[in-house]
Amino acid sequence: MSRLFRTTTIIFTILIILVLAVPVRADLPEQETPLSPTGAAFELNLDSQGTLWVSDANAGEIRAYNSTSGAYTAYQVLGVPSDAKGDGAGAAWWANFGSNQLSRLSTSNSQVNIWEIPGATSLYSTAIDSSGDVWVSDYFDSFIYQLDPVTNQLCTYALPDSGISEYLYNYGQQLWFGDAVNARIPRLQNGAFT
Repeated sequence: MSRLFRTTTIIFTILIILVLAVPVRADLPEQETPLSPTGAAFELNLDSQGTLWVSDANAGEIRAYNSTSGAYTAYQVLGVPSDAKGDGAGAAWWANFGSNQLSRLSTSNSQVNIWEIPGATSLYSTAIDSSGDVWVSDYFDSFIYQLDPVTNQLCTYALPDSGISEYLYNYGQQLWFGDAVNARIPRLQNGAFT
């Protein structure tokens, strides 16, 4: 094999690899929105109205982004906000990491309401089900809490096998949990884990 043939083959192979390694994409506009100078975003959640909610834990800030225009409103809150979720009706809910507080922000008047969850130590993830109940997990314990904000009724559920859920996801009447201890994804449906 001639040296020219080998060199040409190597160059051709490198070009093919480079072409395949470059991601194919349409020319989409890109936009970057900075957080606070020491920002730490805990979760991004899109609500039913198209608002993207971001919890900036280090700045003690909840941000509501218009997913179409990119414009945002920042709300200063107390504590360490984690996993803010919009309820689609003008309010955002979040867990105050490192405490037993679940909070709600009304976007119409910036009023914040706080619920203290007895027995909780470090709330982390939130979910809002189709009936409007708010769910929150404890980062260091196996308990999941369900709050009916209309009646203030609080229910407590224990994950099976001393599981700990850092993430909650709601779909219809089913609530899914990321069980970090037991490496599984249990589901709560009709008050029972499956």
